[in-house]
Amino acid sequence: MNSVWTLSLLLYCIASCQLVTVKAQQVETEARSNLRGNSELVDVVVVQVEELAEEYEDEYEDELEEDEETSAAASASTQYNRTLKSPLQFSSAFRREDVSSKRMQPRIVGGNQAGFGEYPYYVDMGRCGGTLIAPDVILTAAHCGSFSGERVIVGAYINGDGSTQGATTVTVVDWARHPQFNEALFRYDFALLKISPPVNLNTNVQFSLNSQRNLQDYENLDVVGMGSQFEGGPLSNTVRDVTVRSLPSQLCQRRQWYSSRLNDETMFCAGYRNGGRDACQGDSGAPILRKIGNQHIQVGIVSWGDGCARARKPGVYARVSVAYSWIRNQACNRWGSSGGSLCSGGTPSQNQNSGSNNNNQYTNDPNNCGANQYKFDFYLKTDGDGAQISWSLANRANGARLVQQSNLANWQEYRAVSCIPIAPYQLLIQDQASDGLQGGGYELRLNGGLSLSTFDNVPFSRRTIVW
Repeated sequence: MNSVWTLSLLLYCIASCQLVTVKAQQVETEARSNLRGNSELVDVVVVQVEELAEEYEDEYEDELEEDEETSAAASASTQYNRTLKSPLQFSSAFRREDVSSKRMQPRIVGGNQAGFGEYPYYVDMGRCGGTLIAPDVILTAAHCGSFSGERVIVGAYINGDGSTQGATTVTVVDWARHPQFNEALFRYDFALLKISPPVNLNTNVQFSLNSQRNLQDYENLDVVGMGSQFEGGPLSNTVRDVTVRSLPSQLCQRRQWYSSRLNDETMFCAGYRNGGRDACQGDSGAPILRKIGNQHIQVGIVSWGDGCARARKPGVYARVSVAYSWIRNQACNRWGSSGGSLCSGGTPSQNQNSGSNNNNQYTNDPNNCGANQYKFDFYLKTDGDGAQISWSLANRANGARLVQQSNLANWQEYRAVSCIPIAPYQLLIQDQASDGLQGGGYELRLNGGLSLSTFDNVPFSRRTIVW
C-alpha cells in the first residue's frame, strides 16, 4: 500500500512540474511575441512566471500535507504545532520567539546601515524600538511592556549611546497600551509612552502617521531598527534599515505561511516569498515606513513573525491606521501633548499619496485625473553615482517631452506624480556609468496599479519602457 501511494505521489509531482514548465513557456513565448523586443518588460513577465510556478508548488504542498494528515492522523496534532508555532511561545521582550532551529539565510536580515540623522525620530529602548510621534510621546508595540521609569534614547544612532549628536536621553513617565490588545494573538499591538523632558526635533524630515487604510500590495516599505542582523544573532551596533514589500493578506493567510494567525484588520505582512530580508529580534516596536522624498509616513509597527527572514514567513506588522484615532486621543487629549503633526489639528497622511511640492516632485493634482488621462506615478532611487543617472518621459506620438531630470543626487529618492493625456509614451532611464542602479531601483504605476518594479542590481546603460 505504501509503495502504491509513493508511486502515485511521484507521478503527481512529475505531472505538476511539467505543467508548470509548459505554462511558463507559454506565457513567456506569448509575451515575447507581443512585446516587439522590449527586453525590460519581458523581465517582468519572467517574474510573473516564477510566481506562477511557486503557486503551483504551494498547491502541491497543500495536497501533500492533507495526504499526510489523512494517513497519519495520530501525529497530526504534533505536526500542526511544529508547523504553526503558537503565538503564546513568543517572548514578551522580543519580536520573535526563541527557536532552537536556526536556519540562517545567505543575506543579513538588517539590510544596510542607515545614514547618520536619516531617522531622527527613531527611539532606542534597549529590548525594543519606538518612534517619537510628538515631542513627549513615543509609539511602540504593546507586547514590549510599559518601560515606566526607564530611560530611553530619542534620535539614537549608536546602540545604547545617548551622547552622539542628535541623541537625547529621556525618562518614561507614563504608559498606555491599546485597550483591545490581545497578548495571545498579538492583535492591536500598540502602546504609547509619555516621556520627560519633551524633545523637539530640528530636521527637514517630515514625519507623520498613516491615518488611512491605503497600503497597496507589493508596495516598497522601509523597516528601521537596531535588532539582530540574523536569526539568533546579536543586536546591531547602529540603526539599520531594510526595504521590504507589503504582501497580500490572502497570501500570508495560506497554510504554509501564517494561516488564520494573520488578522487582516489589525495586521499586515511584509517581506519576500523566499525570505532573505526582514526585521528580527530586538526590532519590536520599531517603525515600518512609506518614504516619499523627505516625507516619512509610518504605516506599521514591528510586531511578530516566525524566526527571521525565513521563506514564507515574512514579518508581521501592527497596522497603524486601525489605531490612529486611539493614538491621537490618548496623546493629544488625555495627555495634553502638543506640537508635531499628530496634535496640530491636521492629518498629514490623508493626502500623502498625491506627493508634496518639494524639489523631488512633479505633480498637477493627480487626485483628479480626467477620463482621458493616465495617472502617472514614477519612483526612482539612485545609487552612489547619482550624477550619472537621468530619466525622462516623452510622448511617442508627437515627440513632446513631458519631464526630464538629470545630474541627480547620490542615494536620493525621487518621485513624479502627474495626470497625463492618454497616448503612447516612452519612459527612458539612463546611467552613464553603465552599471545600473546598484542598491537603487525604480517603480512605475499607471492608474494606481503596479506596472513595473525593478530593484535587481543588473547593470545597464539605457532602459526604455513603452506603453
